[in-house]
Amino acid sequence: MAVCAVGVIVGGFLRGFLGFGAALFIVPVLSMVGLLASGWKIKGKITWHLMLITGLVGGFVQGVAGSGGPPFITILLSRGDTPQKTRANIVITLNCLSITAAGTLLIYGVFTIPLVITSTVLAPIYILSTVTGSRYFRSSGNEHFKKAALLILAFIAGVLIYSNI
Repeated sequence: MAVCAVGVIVGGFLRGFLGFGAALFIVPVLSMVGLLASGWKIKGKITWHLMLITGLVGGFVQGVAGSGGPPFITILLSRGDTPQKTRANIVITLNCLSITAAGTLLIYGVFTIPLVITSTVLAPIYILSTVTGSRYFRSSGNEHFKKAALLILAFIAGVLIYSNI
């Protein structure tokens, strides 16, 4: 996670340098290309070197555009762990990524009162969605977890690309 934090900070700096619009266009394109190139699963053994590179890339993407999840999700889905372990790893990784990103945003002084209010108002919806998703996963999500996760990633990348054209 320390490597990810460095990536978030460097990515945040480059977001300021490149501009937010350019960053929002570049990241989904790179995410989609990466997913397509990997065949939806990284071939071969997932070594700690690959995990380190993924941490750097994911942290960088998080710092640039706030969407560092796809590199992490891709690598975690490719590891061959059980669906339960994969899901747990994704949840923990994305929460750590969000906490690191929030710290960076605080350092750069971009937190605003309307953002805090909006987040507070929307938090119950997020929590309800998380509980609903967890119940679905326990009942039948194991069977469809990887396919659904990859489909959602592709959809998010497509929406981001479309919204920035």
